[in-house]
Amino acid sequence: MKISKRMLLPIVAGATLFGSAYALLQNPPASGPRQAPPVPRVTVEVENLRAALFQVQLDSYGEARAATQSMLVSQVAGQIVAVSEGFRSGGVVKKGDVLVSVDDRDYAAELKAAEANLIEAERVLVEERARSEQAAKDWKTLGRSDQPNDLVLRKPQLLAAEAKYKAAEANYSKANLALERTKIRSPFDGRILEHKVDVGQFINTGTAVAEIYANQYVEVRLPICNCDLDFIELDKVGGADSPDVTLLSSLNVGRQWQGRLTRVESAIDSTSRQLHVIARIDGNLGDESASGIKIGEYLTANIEGSVVSDAIVIPSKSIYQGRFVYIVENETLQRRVIDIAWQDSEHSLIANGLAEGDVLVTTPLGQVTSGTRVNVAEKATGGISVAGGAPASAGQGANE
Repeated sequence: MKISKRMLLPIVAGATLFGSAYALLQNPPASGPRQAPPVPRVTVEVENLRAALFQVQLDSYGEARAATQSMLVSQVAGQIVAVSEGFRSGGVVKKGDVLVSVDDRDYAAELKAAEANLIEAERVLVEERARSEQAAKDWKTLGRSDQPNDLVLRKPQLLAAEAKYKAAEANYSKANLALERTKIRSPFDGRILEHKVDVGQFINTGTAVAEIYANQYVEVRLPICNCDLDFIELDKVGGADSPDVTLLSSLNVGRQWQGRLTRVESAIDSTSRQLHVIARIDGNLGDESASGIKIGEYLTANIEGSVVSDAIVIPSKSIYQGRFVYIVENETLQRRVIDIAWQDSEHSLIANGLAEGDVLVTTPLGQVTSGTRVNVAEKATGGISVAGGAPASAGQGANE
């Protein structure tokens, strides 16, 4: 009997299935407990914490200003006939330099008239003194033994002559002073902040001529954050151990100056509600190589604060949400709530929550929980002993 192709296909499929079943029965798979997949570990960098001395550095800011700044005003009236070369905004002047010259011809004439009146008053006084002396001699010549009265000795006339002489002398001094004031001079070594008049202008008594400041040193008024008051020794300000200050320019990046705190203001600022201290930078402001500070220039300041002993200091970036950190215990992450005593952008001084010997995680972490097993990337390094900076908050979001 002839088998067709249509009948052959089912027979072949059945034989194949039977063969596979028979092979599986003869070679069964090995049986045993199911293996759990390995738990992944987080690799972190850590820091072994240790207590050490810590120098707090406080950040502040302020505007450079002259310690002595004055508005020069004219004490006479007249037309300006000359100004000095340095009489321009930014000009450097020395004490006694003539900055502005006012037409002095009227004042010179008044001085001559006052001088003439003084000479005449002196002549009258000399004559009256001579007459008084002659009256006393005549009284004795007459053989009088009693004392002559004031009228005989011409004392009233002498007193009147003396009064006229003193008045003439005062008028002469006043005229001479007015003549001197036609030359407006610099009261100290300094620089012109702004000049307000020029040649040909008529000025009156009391007219503002220029604003000038002394260049011996510059001062900067610095606010102290209320949270930083416990970390600055205000009782030492102005003394031999007054805190040092480093000031940095906002105009010339990298330029800085060393100064010191000279005094503490007596009252809290009514606007900012903060206490201000005054920093002083010595140096001739007229010499660009000596200081280079511009009046009105904005400066940032780094103030030497207190030294804290046995301080636990950690990087601010290792703090999460401003209140907790992660440490490593028995190869697992553990969340630790902390209290911060002081903080800047780089370092945080810990009041509570961490102790010497704790292993702090410094690697930024994402969504992690306490108990996560970790691998330490490298051997821990020592803690921080000296640092400083401006108060700031640090931290990233993380789950417990």
